[in-house]
Amino acid sequence: MFEKANLAALKKNHPALHSTLENFITPPETSIGYAVIASKSGALTLTAETDGFTTLFHSGYDPVKEADRIVSSWGDMSGYRTVLFSGFGLGYVPLRALSSLNTTQRVIVVEPEMEVLSLAIKNIDLTPLFTRANTHIITGPEFMERSDDLIEGNTDKTFSFLLPPACKLDPRLISITEKGSAPLLKKRLSYPKFGSPRCKALLFESGFFLEQELMATWESRNSPFTTIEVPVSGAGETGFIKDLLSRLADFRPDYIITINRIGFDLDGKLARLLTSYKTPFVSWFVDNPLSIVERGGVASDYDISLVWDEFYVAPMKRLGFTNVHYFPYAADTTIFHASESPIKKKYPISFVASSMEKILADRLAEIRNRTGLMKIFRKLTTKPYEWGRVDIPGMVKAELSGHVVSPSESASLETATGSAITQRKRVDALLAIKDMQPHIFGDSGWAKLLPKDFTIHPPADYRRDLPAIYRATSVNLNISNLQLLNSPNQRLFDVSASSSFLLTDNPDNAAKFLAPDTQVGVFNNPRELAEKACYYLEKGNEREEMAVKACNTICSGHTYRHRTEELETLLGSIFR
Repeated sequence: MFEKANLAALKKNHPALHSTLENFITPPETSIGYAVIASKSGALTLTAETDGFTTLFHSGYDPVKEADRIVSSWGDMSGYRTVLFSGFGLGYVPLRALSSLNTTQRVIVVEPEMEVLSLAIKNIDLTPLFTRANTHIITGPEFMERSDDLIEGNTDKTFSFLLPPACKLDPRLISITEKGSAPLLKKRLSYPKFGSPRCKALLFESGFFLEQELMATWESRNSPFTTIEVPVSGAGETGFIKDLLSRLADFRPDYIITINRIGFDLDGKLARLLTSYKTPFVSWFVDNPLSIVERGGVASDYDISLVWDEFYVAPMKRLGFTNVHYFPYAADTTIFHASESPIKKKYPISFVASSMEKILADRLAEIRNRTGLMKIFRKLTTKPYEWGRVDIPGMVKAELSGHVVSPSESASLETATGSAITQRKRVDALLAIKDMQPHIFGDSGWAKLLPKDFTIHPPADYRRDLPAIYRATSVNLNISNLQLLNSPNQRLFDVSASSSFLLTDNPDNAAKFLAPDTQVGVFNNPRELAEKACYYLEKGNEREEMAVKACNTICSGHTYRHRTEELETLLGSIFR
Protein backbone atom coordinates (compact mmCIF):
# COMPACT_ATOMS: atom_id res chain seq x y z
CA MET A 1 0.00 0.00 0.00
CA PHE A 2 2.87 2.40 0.83
CA GLU A 3 5.55 0.89 -1.38
CA LYS A 4 5.11 3.20 -4.36
CA ALA A 5 5.28 6.43 -2.33
CA ASN A 6 8.19 5.19 -0.24
CA LEU A 7 10.24 4.18 -3.27
CA ALA A 8 9.54 7.52 -4.95
CA ALA A 9 10.80 9.35 -1.85
CA LEU A 10 13.88 7.15 -1.76
CA LYS A 11 14.62 7.68 -5.44
CA LYS A 12 14.56 11.45 -4.99
CA ASN A 13 16.44 11.72 -1.69
CA HIS A 14 18.51 8.51 -1.43
CA PRO A 15 19.08 7.36 -5.02
CA ALA A 16 21.88 4.90 -4.19
CA LEU A 17 19.74 3.17 -1.57
CA HIS A 18 16.79 3.18 -3.95
CA SER A 19 18.85 1.45 -6.61
CA THR A 20 20.08 -1.17 -4.13
CA LEU A 21 16.58 -1.96 -2.86
CA GLU A 22 15.07 -1.93 -6.33
CA ASN A 23 17.45 -4.73 -7.33
CA PHE A 24 17.09 -6.61 -4.04
CA ILE A 25 15.55 -10.06 -4.26
CA THR A 26 14.70 -11.98 -1.09
CA PRO A 27 16.97 -15.05 -0.98
CA PRO A 28 14.99 -18.27 -1.60
CA GLU A 29 16.64 -19.92 1.40
CA THR A 30 17.58 -18.01 4.53
CA SER A 31 18.11 -18.94 8.18
CA ILE A 32 15.70 -16.21 9.26
CA GLY A 33 12.06 -16.10 8.21
CA TYR A 34 10.56 -12.61 8.48
CA ALA A 35 6.83 -11.95 8.58
CA VAL A 36 4.60 -8.91 9.05
CA ILE A 37 1.57 -9.64 11.26
CA ALA A 38 -1.16 -7.65 13.00
CA SER A 39 -0.79 -6.77 16.68
CA LYS A 40 -3.71 -6.84 19.12
CA SER A 41 -4.39 -3.15 18.33
CA GLY A 42 -4.42 -3.83 14.58
CA ALA A 43 -1.15 -2.01 13.90
CA LEU A 44 1.43 -4.16 12.12
CA THR A 45 4.42 -5.70 13.83
CA LEU A 46 7.38 -7.71 12.56
CA THR A 47 8.49 -11.21 13.53
CA ALA A 48 11.59 -13.26 12.78
CA GLU A 49 11.63 -17.06 12.93
CA THR A 50 15.05 -18.61 13.51
CA ASP A 51 16.07 -22.01 14.91
CA GLY A 52 12.50 -22.67 16.01
CA PHE A 53 12.24 -19.44 18.03
CA THR A 54 10.13 -16.40 17.16
CA THR A 55 11.46 -12.91 17.81
CA LEU A 56 8.99 -10.02 17.96
CA PHE A 57 10.51 -6.69 16.84
CA HIS A 58 7.74 -4.55 18.32
CA SER A 59 4.95 -4.90 20.86
CA GLY A 60 2.43 -7.62 20.12
CA TYR A 61 -0.21 -5.43 21.79
CA ASP A 62 0.29 -1.95 20.35
CA PRO A 63 3.61 -1.12 18.61
CA VAL A 64 2.59 2.50 18.03
CA LYS A 65 1.96 3.13 21.73
CA GLU A 66 5.18 1.30 22.55
CA ALA A 67 7.14 3.68 20.30
CA ASP A 68 5.36 6.66 21.88
CA ARG A 69 6.38 5.47 25.37
CA ILE A 70 9.99 4.96 24.32
CA VAL A 71 10.44 8.33 22.63
CA SER A 72 8.50 10.33 25.25
CA SER A 73 10.85 8.90 27.90
CA TRP A 74 13.88 10.54 26.23
CA GLY A 75 12.90 14.05 27.21
CA ASP A 76 14.58 17.07 25.58
CA MET A 77 16.64 15.97 22.56
CA SER A 78 17.86 19.40 21.48
CA GLY A 79 21.32 18.95 23.01
CA TYR A 80 22.33 16.12 20.65
CA ARG A 81 24.00 16.63 17.28
CA THR A 82 23.33 13.08 16.09
CA VAL A 83 20.59 10.54 16.81
CA LEU A 84 21.60 6.97 15.97
CA PHE A 85 19.07 4.17 15.53
CA SER A 86 20.66 0.70 15.57
CA GLY A 87 18.04 -1.68 14.17
CA PHE A 88 14.97 -0.50 12.30
CA GLY A 89 12.22 -3.11 12.34
CA LEU A 90 9.19 -1.43 10.79
CA GLY A 91 10.52 2.00 11.77
CA TYR A 92 8.05 2.95 14.51
CA VAL A 93 10.63 4.48 16.87
CA PRO A 94 12.52 6.57 14.26
CA LEU A 95 9.21 7.83 12.83
CA ARG A 96 7.92 8.79 16.27
CA ALA A 97 11.23 10.50 17.13
CA LEU A 98 11.13 12.88 14.14
CA SER A 99 8.72 15.24 15.90
CA SER A 100 11.29 15.67 18.70
CA LEU A 101 14.15 16.62 16.34
CA ASN A 102 15.08 19.68 14.30
CA THR A 103 16.55 19.55 10.81
CA THR A 104 20.04 20.51 11.99
CA GLN A 105 20.28 17.25 13.90
CA ARG A 106 21.69 14.34 11.96
CA VAL A 107 19.74 11.07 11.95
CA ILE A 108 21.52 7.79 11.24
CA VAL A 109 19.47 4.63 10.75
CA VAL A 110 21.33 1.31 10.65
CA GLU A 111 19.49 -1.87 9.59
CA PRO A 112 21.72 -4.85 8.67
CA GLU A 113 19.02 -6.76 6.77
CA MET A 114 17.76 -5.34 3.49
CA GLU A 115 14.79 -7.72 3.75
CA VAL A 116 13.65 -5.97 6.94
CA LEU A 117 13.87 -2.54 5.34
CA SER A 118 12.09 -3.87 2.25
CA LEU A 119 9.19 -5.19 4.36
CA ALA A 120 8.91 -1.86 6.16
CA ILE A 121 8.78 -0.02 2.82
CA LYS A 122 5.91 -2.24 1.67
CA ASN A 123 3.83 -1.91 4.83
CA ILE A 124 4.53 1.42 6.60
CA ASP A 125 4.48 5.04 5.45
CA LEU A 126 8.17 5.96 5.74
CA THR A 127 8.06 9.10 3.61
CA PRO A 128 8.51 11.46 6.62
CA LEU A 129 11.84 9.75 7.26
CA PHE A 130 12.92 9.37 3.63
CA THR A 131 12.21 13.02 2.80
CA ARG A 132 13.87 14.44 5.90
CA ALA A 133 17.10 16.37 5.33
CA ASN A 134 20.32 15.38 7.11
CA THR A 135 19.26 11.72 7.28
CA HIS A 136 21.43 8.69 6.52
CA ILE A 137 20.03 5.18 6.05
CA ILE A 138 22.50 2.31 6.06
CA THR A 139 21.70 -1.29 5.16
CA GLY A 140 23.30 -4.32 3.56
CA PRO A 141 26.50 -6.33 4.03
CA GLU A 142 28.79 -3.32 4.48
CA PHE A 143 26.71 -1.65 7.19
CA MET A 144 29.50 -1.87 9.79
CA GLU A 145 32.11 -0.01 7.72
CA ARG A 146 29.67 2.64 6.53
CA SER A 147 28.43 3.19 10.09
CA ASP A 148 31.99 3.64 11.36
CA ASP A 149 32.63 6.35 8.78
CA LEU A 150 29.57 8.34 9.88
CA ILE A 151 29.94 7.90 13.63
CA GLU A 152 33.72 8.30 13.96
CA GLY A 153 34.70 11.43 15.90
CA ASN A 154 31.13 12.49 16.67
CA THR A 155 30.29 10.49 19.78
CA ASP A 156 30.43 13.38 22.25
CA LYS A 157 26.89 14.52 21.41
CA THR A 158 25.34 11.36 19.97
CA PHE A 159 22.15 9.82 21.27
CA SER A 160 21.94 6.08 20.54
CA PHE A 161 18.87 3.86 20.49
CA LEU A 162 19.28 0.09 20.12
CA LEU A 163 16.31 -2.03 19.02
CA PRO A 164 16.97 -5.14 21.19
CA PRO A 165 15.28 -7.74 18.94
CA ALA A 166 17.40 -6.59 16.00
CA CYS A 167 20.49 -6.86 18.17
CA LYS A 168 19.47 -10.39 19.14
CA LEU A 169 19.57 -11.37 15.48
CA ASP A 170 22.76 -9.42 14.71
CA PRO A 171 24.88 -8.67 17.81
CA ARG A 172 27.18 -6.45 15.73
CA LEU A 173 24.65 -3.69 16.30
CA ILE A 174 25.86 -3.56 19.91
CA SER A 175 29.30 -2.32 18.89
CA ILE A 176 27.74 0.38 16.70
CA THR A 177 25.60 1.54 19.60
CA GLU A 178 28.57 1.51 21.97
CA LYS A 179 30.58 3.72 19.64
CA GLY A 180 27.79 6.23 19.70
CA SER A 181 26.93 6.02 23.36
CA ALA A 182 29.94 4.87 25.41
CA PRO A 183 31.13 8.37 26.41
CA LEU A 184 27.64 9.25 27.61
CA LEU A 185 26.46 5.90 29.04
CA LYS A 186 27.48 6.39 32.64
CA LYS A 187 26.10 9.90 32.68
CA ARG A 188 22.85 8.79 31.09
CA LEU A 189 22.39 5.97 33.61
CA SER A 190 22.86 8.29 36.57
CA TYR A 191 19.47 9.96 36.12
CA PRO A 192 17.30 10.63 39.23
CA LYS A 193 14.62 8.07 40.10
CA PHE A 194 11.04 8.54 41.36
CA GLY A 195 10.96 12.26 40.69
CA SER A 196 7.69 12.09 38.75
CA PRO A 197 4.22 11.19 40.08
CA ARG A 198 4.01 8.52 37.35
CA CYS A 199 6.65 5.85 37.89
CA LYS A 200 8.27 4.23 34.84
CA ALA A 201 8.87 0.48 34.91
CA LEU A 202 11.01 -1.86 32.83
CA LEU A 203 9.72 -5.44 32.88
CA PHE A 204 11.89 -8.50 32.22
CA GLU A 205 9.57 -10.41 29.91
CA SER A 206 9.83 -14.21 29.84
CA GLY A 207 6.21 -15.27 29.36
CA PHE A 208 5.83 -16.20 33.03
CA PHE A 209 2.74 -15.78 35.20
CA LEU A 210 1.99 -12.21 36.38
CA GLU A 211 3.78 -10.43 33.53
CA GLN A 212 0.61 -9.91 31.48
CA GLU A 213 -1.24 -8.87 34.62
CA LEU A 214 1.32 -6.16 35.28
CA MET A 215 1.27 -4.92 31.68
CA ALA A 216 -2.52 -4.83 31.61
CA THR A 217 -2.54 -2.89 34.88
CA TRP A 218 0.01 -0.34 33.69
CA GLU A 219 -1.97 0.10 30.49
CA SER A 220 -5.18 0.72 32.44
CA ARG A 221 -3.38 3.23 34.70
CA ASN A 222 -1.69 4.90 31.71
CA SER A 223 1.63 4.26 33.47
CA PRO A 224 4.74 4.35 31.26
CA PHE A 225 6.52 1.02 30.92
CA THR A 226 8.61 -0.98 28.53
CA THR A 227 9.76 -4.60 28.36
CA ILE A 228 12.92 -6.45 27.46
CA GLU A 229 12.91 -10.08 26.45
CA VAL A 230 14.88 -12.35 28.79
CA PRO A 231 17.04 -15.00 27.09
CA VAL A 232 15.66 -18.54 27.31
CA SER A 233 19.04 -19.53 28.73
CA GLY A 234 22.20 -17.72 29.69
CA ALA A 235 20.81 -15.19 32.17
CA GLY A 236 23.30 -12.41 32.69
CA GLU A 237 25.03 -13.05 29.34
CA THR A 238 26.94 -10.15 27.83
CA GLY A 239 24.52 -9.56 24.95
CA PHE A 240 21.52 -9.32 27.24
CA ILE A 241 23.30 -6.96 29.63
CA LYS A 242 24.33 -4.67 26.79
CA ASP A 243 20.75 -4.63 25.50
CA LEU A 244 19.55 -3.82 28.99
CA LEU A 245 21.98 -0.94 29.51
CA SER A 246 20.90 0.55 26.20
CA ARG A 247 17.24 0.25 27.18
CA LEU A 248 17.93 1.83 30.58
CA ALA A 249 19.67 4.76 28.97
CA ASP A 250 16.90 5.24 26.41
CA PHE A 251 13.80 4.68 28.53
CA ARG A 252 15.17 5.85 31.93
CA PRO A 253 12.87 3.71 34.12
CA ASP A 254 12.49 4.30 37.82
CA TYR A 255 12.82 0.57 38.47
CA ILE A 256 13.24 -2.85 36.90
CA ILE A 257 10.86 -5.66 37.78
CA THR A 258 11.15 -9.40 37.17
CA ILE A 259 9.05 -12.37 38.23
CA ASN A 260 10.85 -15.03 40.29
CA ARG A 261 14.16 -13.25 39.59
CA ILE A 262 14.11 -14.56 36.01
CA GLY A 263 16.89 -12.94 33.99
CA PHE A 264 19.37 -12.66 36.85
CA ASP A 265 22.47 -14.85 36.73
CA LEU A 266 23.46 -17.03 39.69
CA ASP A 267 26.87 -15.36 39.96
CA GLY A 268 25.27 -11.99 40.68
CA LYS A 269 26.93 -10.15 37.79
CA LEU A 270 23.75 -8.36 36.75
CA ALA A 271 22.74 -7.51 40.32
CA ARG A 272 26.13 -5.94 41.01
CA LEU A 273 26.04 -3.99 37.75
CA LEU A 274 22.59 -2.52 38.46
CA THR A 275 23.70 -1.64 41.97
CA SER A 276 26.71 0.23 40.57
CA TYR A 277 24.31 2.34 38.46
CA LYS A 278 21.95 2.80 41.43
CA THR A 279 19.06 1.21 39.55
CA PRO A 280 16.40 -0.38 41.80
CA PHE A 281 15.38 -3.89 40.74
CA VAL A 282 12.34 -5.72 42.05
CA SER A 283 11.99 -9.50 42.18
CA TRP A 284 8.34 -10.46 42.68
CA PHE A 285 8.35 -14.08 43.82
CA VAL A 286 5.24 -16.11 43.02
CA ASP A 287 6.88 -19.40 44.05
CA ASN A 288 9.05 -20.42 46.97
CA PRO A 289 11.80 -17.74 46.90
CA LEU A 290 14.19 -19.80 49.01
CA SER A 291 14.47 -22.54 46.41
CA ILE A 292 15.33 -19.82 43.88
CA VAL A 293 17.83 -17.63 45.72
CA GLU A 294 19.55 -20.55 47.46
CA ARG A 295 20.68 -21.74 44.03
CA GLY A 296 22.58 -18.49 43.70
CA GLY A 297 21.90 -14.80 44.10
CA VAL A 298 23.48 -11.60 45.33
CA ALA A 299 21.49 -9.13 47.40
CA SER A 300 22.12 -5.40 47.51
CA ASP A 301 20.59 -2.18 48.79
CA TYR A 302 18.93 -1.75 45.39
CA ASP A 303 17.39 -5.23 45.47
CA ILE A 304 13.71 -5.40 46.49
CA SER A 305 12.16 -8.83 47.06
CA LEU A 306 8.38 -9.22 47.11
CA VAL A 307 7.11 -12.51 48.53
CA TRP A 308 3.54 -13.71 48.13
CA ASP A 309 3.63 -15.53 51.49
CA GLU A 310 4.76 -13.64 54.59
CA PHE A 311 6.34 -16.84 55.96
CA TYR A 312 9.30 -16.23 53.65
CA VAL A 313 10.13 -12.69 54.83
CA ALA A 314 12.31 -13.76 57.79
CA PRO A 315 14.20 -16.58 55.97
CA MET A 316 14.96 -14.26 53.05
CA LYS A 317 16.34 -11.64 55.41
CA ARG A 318 18.54 -14.25 57.07
CA LEU A 319 20.04 -14.92 53.62
CA GLY A 320 21.04 -11.25 53.38
CA PHE A 321 18.10 -9.84 51.41
CA THR A 322 17.28 -6.86 53.60
CA ASN A 323 14.52 -5.28 51.45
CA VAL A 324 11.92 -8.07 51.66
CA HIS A 325 8.22 -7.26 51.71
CA TYR A 326 4.99 -9.26 51.82
CA PHE A 327 3.02 -8.74 48.60
CA PRO A 328 0.14 -11.21 48.26
CA TYR A 329 -1.53 -12.16 45.01
CA ALA A 330 -4.38 -10.04 43.65
CA ALA A 331 -6.96 -10.08 40.85
CA ASP A 332 -6.54 -8.91 37.28
CA THR A 333 -10.00 -7.43 36.80
CA THR A 334 -9.39 -6.87 33.10
CA ILE A 335 -10.13 -10.59 32.64
CA PHE A 336 -11.62 -11.80 35.97
CA HIS A 337 -14.85 -9.92 36.62
CA ALA A 338 -18.54 -10.55 37.10
CA SER A 339 -20.54 -11.49 34.02
CA GLU A 340 -22.89 -8.86 32.65
CA SER A 341 -25.62 -11.49 32.14
CA PRO A 342 -26.66 -14.65 34.02
CA ILE A 343 -24.41 -17.66 33.39
CA LYS A 344 -25.73 -21.21 33.27
CA LYS A 345 -23.79 -23.52 35.58
CA LYS A 346 -22.22 -26.28 33.47
CA TYR A 347 -20.08 -27.84 36.21
CA PRO A 348 -21.30 -28.76 39.71
CA ILE A 349 -17.71 -28.83 41.04
CA SER A 350 -14.52 -27.97 39.19
CA PHE A 351 -10.85 -28.04 40.13
CA VAL A 352 -8.27 -26.35 37.90
CA ALA A 353 -4.73 -27.32 38.86
CA SER A 354 -1.49 -29.05 37.99
CA SER A 355 -1.07 -32.71 38.84
CA MET A 356 2.51 -31.79 39.93
CA GLU A 357 3.88 -34.61 37.77
CA LYS A 358 6.23 -32.51 35.65
CA ILE A 359 7.75 -30.39 38.38
CA LEU A 360 8.16 -33.50 40.51
CA ALA A 361 9.97 -35.33 37.70
CA ASP A 362 12.19 -32.32 36.95
CA ARG A 363 13.31 -31.87 40.56
CA LEU A 364 13.87 -35.60 41.12
CA ALA A 365 16.07 -35.68 38.01
CA GLU A 366 18.33 -33.15 39.73
CA ILE A 367 18.93 -35.35 42.77
CA ARG A 368 18.44 -38.84 41.32
CA ASN A 369 22.17 -39.64 41.44
CA ARG A 370 22.35 -38.82 45.15
CA THR A 371 21.24 -42.03 46.89
CA GLY A 372 21.05 -40.37 50.28
CA LEU A 373 18.77 -37.61 49.04
CA MET A 374 16.46 -40.07 47.30
CA LYS A 375 16.15 -42.03 50.54
CA ILE A 376 15.20 -38.86 52.41
CA PHE A 377 12.66 -38.02 49.70
CA ARG A 378 11.01 -41.45 49.94
CA LYS A 379 10.97 -41.29 53.74
CA LEU A 380 9.31 -37.85 53.82
CA THR A 381 6.74 -38.61 51.12
CA THR A 382 5.58 -42.04 52.23
CA LYS A 383 4.86 -41.37 55.88
CA PRO A 384 1.43 -40.05 56.96
CA TYR A 385 0.96 -36.29 56.65
CA GLU A 386 -1.35 -33.89 58.42
CA TRP A 387 -3.98 -32.20 56.27
CA GLY A 388 -3.33 -28.68 57.53
CA ARG A 389 -0.12 -26.72 57.30
CA VAL A 390 2.92 -28.89 56.54
CA ASP A 391 6.29 -27.24 57.14
CA ILE A 392 8.15 -28.72 54.16
CA PRO A 393 11.26 -26.50 54.60
CA GLY A 394 11.50 -27.49 58.27
CA MET A 395 11.03 -31.19 57.50
CA VAL A 396 13.72 -31.20 54.83
CA LYS A 397 16.15 -29.18 56.93
CA ALA A 398 15.78 -31.62 59.84
CA GLU A 399 16.40 -34.66 57.65
CA LEU A 400 19.44 -33.05 55.97
CA SER A 401 21.19 -32.53 59.30
CA GLY A 402 24.59 -34.19 59.01
CA HIS A 403 24.44 -34.43 55.20
CA VAL A 404 26.72 -32.42 52.93
CA VAL A 405 24.57 -31.03 50.10
CA SER A 406 24.74 -28.01 47.84
CA PRO A 407 22.10 -25.25 48.11
CA SER A 408 20.68 -26.28 44.72
CA GLU A 409 20.33 -29.93 45.80
CA SER A 410 18.61 -28.87 49.02
CA ALA A 411 16.24 -26.65 47.02
CA SER A 412 15.46 -29.49 44.59
CA LEU A 413 14.76 -31.91 47.43
CA GLU A 414 12.48 -29.39 49.12
CA THR A 415 10.50 -28.68 45.95
CA ALA A 416 10.20 -32.37 45.08
CA THR A 417 9.00 -33.23 48.59
CA GLY A 418 6.44 -30.44 48.65
CA SER A 419 5.18 -31.37 45.18
CA ALA A 420 4.79 -35.06 46.05
CA ILE A 421 2.87 -34.41 49.28
CA THR A 422 0.73 -31.76 47.56
CA GLN A 423 -0.08 -34.36 44.94
CA ARG A 424 -1.18 -36.88 47.58
CA LYS A 425 -3.24 -34.22 49.33
CA ARG A 426 -5.08 -33.28 46.13
CA VAL A 427 -5.79 -36.88 45.18
CA ASP A 428 -7.15 -37.67 48.67
CA ALA A 429 -9.43 -34.63 48.51
CA LEU A 430 -10.76 -35.45 45.04
CA LEU A 431 -11.43 -39.07 45.96
CA ALA A 432 -13.53 -37.82 48.88
CA ILE A 433 -15.94 -36.08 46.47
CA LYS A 434 -15.80 -38.64 43.68
CA ASP A 435 -19.56 -39.32 43.82
CA MET A 436 -20.25 -35.62 43.15
CA GLN A 437 -18.56 -35.98 39.74
CA PRO A 438 -16.03 -33.13 39.93
CA HIS A 439 -14.54 -31.80 36.70
CA ILE A 440 -10.73 -31.67 36.66
CA PHE A 441 -8.94 -29.24 34.34
CA GLY A 442 -5.24 -29.98 34.07
CA ASP A 443 -2.34 -31.86 32.55
CA SER A 444 -2.18 -35.51 31.50
CA GLY A 445 -0.67 -36.50 34.85
CA TRP A 446 -4.16 -36.55 36.37
CA ALA A 447 -5.09 -39.59 34.29
CA LYS A 448 -2.34 -41.56 36.05
CA LEU A 449 -3.39 -40.42 39.51
CA LEU A 450 -7.19 -40.67 39.46
CA PRO A 451 -9.63 -43.50 38.64
CA LYS A 452 -10.84 -43.66 35.05
CA ASP A 453 -14.37 -42.59 35.91
CA PHE A 454 -13.20 -39.04 36.80
CA THR A 455 -13.93 -36.35 34.19
CA ILE A 456 -10.61 -34.82 33.18
CA HIS A 457 -10.42 -31.89 30.77
CA PRO A 458 -7.31 -30.57 28.99
CA PRO A 459 -5.36 -27.74 30.62
CA ALA A 460 -7.23 -24.42 30.70
CA ASP A 461 -5.59 -21.29 29.33
CA TYR A 462 -5.30 -18.88 32.22
CA ARG A 463 -6.58 -15.78 30.45
CA ARG A 464 -8.79 -17.28 27.74
CA ASP A 465 -10.51 -20.20 29.51
CA LEU A 466 -10.41 -19.72 33.27
CA PRO A 467 -12.87 -16.82 33.67
CA ALA A 468 -15.56 -18.80 31.80
CA ILE A 469 -14.88 -21.97 33.80
CA TYR A 470 -15.11 -20.14 37.12
CA ARG A 471 -18.39 -18.43 36.18
CA ALA A 472 -19.90 -21.68 34.88
CA THR A 473 -19.08 -23.66 38.05
CA SER A 474 -21.37 -23.96 41.08
CA VAL A 475 -18.55 -24.83 43.50
CA ASN A 476 -15.00 -23.88 42.51
CA LEU A 477 -12.60 -26.01 44.51
CA ASN A 478 -9.20 -24.94 45.83
CA ILE A 479 -6.66 -27.42 47.24
CA SER A 480 -3.51 -25.44 47.92
CA ASN A 481 0.07 -26.25 47.05
CA LEU A 482 1.95 -26.90 50.28
CA GLN A 483 4.49 -24.20 49.45
CA LEU A 484 1.72 -21.84 50.59
CA LEU A 485 2.14 -21.58 54.33
CA ASN A 486 0.53 -18.33 55.49
CA SER A 487 -1.23 -16.90 52.43
CA PRO A 488 -3.87 -17.99 49.90
CA ASN A 489 -3.07 -18.71 46.27
CA GLN A 490 -4.12 -16.89 43.10
CA ARG A 491 -7.37 -18.85 42.79
CA LEU A 492 -8.97 -17.12 45.78
CA PHE A 493 -8.62 -13.72 44.09
CA ASP A 494 -9.54 -14.85 40.57
CA VAL A 495 -12.66 -16.83 41.48
CA SER A 496 -13.88 -14.07 43.79
CA ALA A 497 -13.28 -11.32 41.23
CA SER A 498 -15.36 -13.39 38.78
CA SER A 499 -18.23 -13.21 41.31
CA SER A 500 -18.13 -16.99 41.63
CA PHE A 501 -18.22 -19.22 44.67
CA LEU A 502 -15.04 -20.73 46.13
CA LEU A 503 -14.63 -23.64 48.53
CA THR A 504 -11.05 -23.65 49.81
CA ASP A 505 -8.72 -25.35 52.24
CA ASN A 506 -6.42 -23.38 54.58
CA PRO A 507 -9.22 -21.42 56.33
CA ASP A 508 -6.74 -19.27 58.27
CA ASN A 509 -5.03 -18.12 55.08
CA ALA A 510 -8.33 -17.34 53.34
CA ALA A 511 -9.54 -15.42 56.40
CA LYS A 512 -6.86 -12.77 55.85
CA PHE A 513 -8.89 -11.56 52.87
CA LEU A 514 -12.40 -13.06 53.02
CA ALA A 515 -14.70 -14.01 55.87
CA PRO A 516 -15.02 -17.82 56.15
CA ASP A 517 -18.58 -19.14 55.68
CA THR A 518 -19.73 -15.59 54.86
CA GLN A 519 -17.75 -14.77 51.74
CA VAL A 520 -15.91 -18.02 51.08
CA GLY A 521 -16.55 -21.68 51.94
CA VAL A 522 -13.76 -23.43 53.87
CA PHE A 523 -12.83 -26.98 54.84
CA ASN A 524 -10.10 -28.56 57.00
CA ASN A 525 -9.87 -32.13 55.66
CA PRO A 526 -11.36 -34.46 53.00
CA ARG A 527 -14.28 -35.52 55.18
CA GLU A 528 -15.25 -31.90 55.80
CA LEU A 529 -14.75 -31.13 52.10
CA ALA A 530 -17.35 -33.75 51.17
CA GLU A 531 -19.81 -32.34 53.71
CA LYS A 532 -19.33 -28.70 52.68
CA ALA A 533 -19.44 -29.49 48.93
CA CYS A 534 -22.73 -31.35 49.34
CA TYR A 535 -24.16 -28.49 51.44
CA TYR A 536 -23.20 -25.68 49.05
CA LEU A 537 -24.37 -27.58 45.96
CA GLU A 538 -27.85 -27.53 47.47
CA LYS A 539 -27.71 -23.89 48.65
CA GLY A 540 -27.63 -21.93 45.40
CA ASN A 541 -28.90 -18.64 46.81
CA GLU A 542 -26.46 -18.73 49.72
CA ARG A 543 -23.60 -19.47 47.32
CA GLU A 544 -24.48 -16.53 45.11
CA GLU A 545 -24.76 -14.12 48.04
CA MET A 546 -21.35 -15.18 49.34
CA ALA A 547 -19.82 -14.85 45.87
CA VAL A 548 -21.11 -11.27 45.47
CA LYS A 549 -19.72 -10.27 48.87
CA ALA A 550 -16.35 -11.81 48.03
CA CYS A 551 -16.27 -10.03 44.67
CA ASN A 552 -16.93 -6.65 46.30
CA THR A 553 -14.15 -7.18 48.83
CA ILE A 554 -11.51 -8.31 46.34
CA CYS A 555 -12.31 -5.69 43.71
CA SER A 556 -12.31 -2.85 46.24
CA GLY A 557 -8.89 -3.58 47.69
CA HIS A 558 -7.02 -6.51 46.17
CA THR A 559 -6.50 -6.00 42.45
CA TYR A 560 -3.19 -5.68 40.64
CA ARG A 561 -3.92 -1.99 40.29
CA HIS A 562 -3.83 -1.79 44.08
CA ARG A 563 -0.63 -3.85 44.23
CA THR A 564 1.26 -1.74 41.67
CA GLU A 565 0.24 1.44 43.49
CA GLU A 566 1.43 -0.07 46.77
CA LEU A 567 4.70 -1.11 45.14
CA GLU A 568 5.43 2.34 43.74
CA THR A 569 4.64 3.96 47.09
CA LEU A 570 7.05 1.54 48.75
CA LEU A 571 9.82 2.16 46.20
CA GLY A 572 9.37 5.90 46.44
CA SER A 573 9.74 5.78 50.22
CA ILE A 574 13.02 3.87 49.87
CA PHE A 575 14.71 5.54 46.89
CA ARG A 576 13.27 9.03 46.47
